[in-house]
Amino acid sequence: MAKLWTPQELADFFKVTVRTVYRWVDEGDIREFIKIKGSLRFTQKEVDRLMKANKEKVSF
Repeated sequence: MAKLWTPQELADFFKVTVRTVYRWVDEGDIREFIKIKGSLRFTQKEVDRLMKANKEKVSF
């Protein structure tokens, strides 16, 4: 089974707060997520997409 990231793992990886991760969900920056018993989980595919989107924002 593919890895599912928790909000805390995503926050640690991107060096942001967990609140920022939830804001990204609310604002539609994170499009794919799974709710398991009320807790959010994020697919590796979505993490890869976020990395690419962030890279494009900071590229010169």
